[in-house]
Amino acid sequence: MAMANMMSECLSGKVSVADLYSTDLNNLVYLAAHKLSEIEDRIKVLKSDVPEATMQAI
Repeated sequence: MAMANMMSECLSGKVSVADLYSTDLNNLVYLAAHKLSEIEDRIKVLKSDVPEATMQAI
């Protein structure tokens, strides 16, 4: 949970990534990659639930 909070603070500008230790940066990269993977999986599920006629319009 701490990494998620740190990511949120970095994205909001409250914390600069320049002030983080390399281990924290590595953890943030891992967290971002994990979240991106979850988002991509969710997009695949959502696309598979959409009727084909709708997908052609997109």
